[in-house]
Amino acid sequence: MLGLSNIARLAVKRQPPAIWYKDIGGKKDTFMSFVVALEGDVSSDLQWEAHLDLYFEDRRRVEDKFQTILKTQHSPASPPIINSINREVDFKFRIEKVSKNFMGQKFRVRCYARPLHPPGFEGVVKSVPNLTSPELNEVYSNPIESRSKRPSAGRSRRPGPR
Repeated sequence: MLGLSNIARLAVKRQPPAIWYKDIGGKKDTFMSFVVALEGDVSSDLQWEAHLDLYFEDRRRVEDKFQTILKTQHSPASPPIINSINREVDFKFRIEKVSKNFMGQKFRVRCYARPLHPPGFEGVVKSVPNLTSPELNEVYSNPIESRSKRPSAGRSRRPGPR
């Protein structure tokens, strides 16, 4: 029997930055990186689709109508596949709105895996239930504050009218 440390699970290998400036570096061409890897023992017959969605810092999911502010370089119709050979995904993404528009809340990106069952593997969930457990197959980024741009270094405050 496998120990818990050998069961397939997602793990974060590289976190995105804590502060994201969405308007710096050519806007649409600038992305953050979030690297997620599959760890543990994995049968060569098993594979998963890796997906991202957007949450607030307290792990409440951002409403569906605002999920579109999370832009990735992966097509939702063709998500990256992770398996025993391709164990790591480097997600490139950006957040299109600033935290200020969401009452100053920071964001988290959640990565979750959906199992793809090959023909003849209908019983895999029953025989190895932890392979599709949400507790084992989702990970979150650290909180990300989304800002428009860096504060100006030499910004002088003009005195108001006297």
